[in-house]
Amino acid sequence: MGLAIDHPSPRTSTSREKSGRQVRLMDHSSASKHGVRFSHEDADHLCAQIRDLSRAHHALRKCWARLVYDLLAVASKLRPAVLLDYVGSMTRESLEQIMYCINDKRRHWCVMFHVDAWFIVDPGELCRKLKAENDRALVVCTKGNGCNLVEEKHSEDFLKLRKQVLWFVQSSFVGGNYFADFPAPESNLSMVTLTGLLLDYPIIYNIGKIELPSARAAHLNCSFDLVNIELDSNIVQLHCQLLCFSVPKVMVSRESKVNNLIEGLVSRLKSSADEHQDLWGDIRTNVTQAPGHSVAL
Repeated sequence: MGLAIDHPSPRTSTSREKSGRQVRLMDHSSASKHGVRFSHEDADHLCAQIRDLSRAHHALRKCWARLVYDLLAVASKLRPAVLLDYVGSMTRESLEQIMYCINDKRRHWCVMFHVDAWFIVDPGELCRKLKAENDRALVVCTKGNGCNLVEEKHSEDFLKLRKQVLWFVQSSFVGGNYFADFPAPESNLSMVTLTGLLLDYPIIYNIGKIELPSARAAHLNCSFDLVNIELDSNIVQLHCQLLCFSVPKVMVSRESKVNNLIEGLVSRLKSSADEHQDLWGDIRTNVTQAPGHSVAL
């Protein structure tokens, strides 16, 4: 038996360098809360700018619409960060031009580097998410040949990582700095955990770097439910996957708790999309079953 997610009712849509010096912490969360609403005119302007950039930068030519989609998701508070894993080889110059396009006196979005991954983040929204413990009530820890479900508050490594990311965001992106390198996690957790935290997944794999190879092997023997949340864009006319995450079948025994967690996420996303009905169409959630070899860690 798989997850049973209640679908929200459809709605009608309308037409790098960190100086190393001690810095003052910025309260990004309060700045974000009182930010100016991202309008349809803002979205059209952003779309035109990114499309113009794509003509000069080869890495953007095939994915500029997806990039606009993701940036609009950040602007609408649907996502606190997005991972640029689809742009191929992008130069620092390209990233700088993108940031100049999307930042103005109302916004201060940034690029966070870690290993080979690039994230565009809204520092204010990310800080708010990191402080909201109820947004992620569960963490998955891989042990032995299966997955063990534990409460987040019992995971000291995860709490340490969340505190480190929060400090990093508050202290790095100040004084007009748009780029920063995130150091190795103090808790020695893997990139899998960091990515899940930044991208606001409701269920996160809490796996250390040393345990990652054995965890990947163990997952081959597990089966999963893949939760896909899709949202139509009214700006770039895309039918896209807004968010996708996996749920191990061993968690189905606590189905009601997992469902509540996912339904809470969908409800929050729908609320944010409803506030920007000129940018977004209908939101849909579907669940498919997947074998372990198709779920990457």
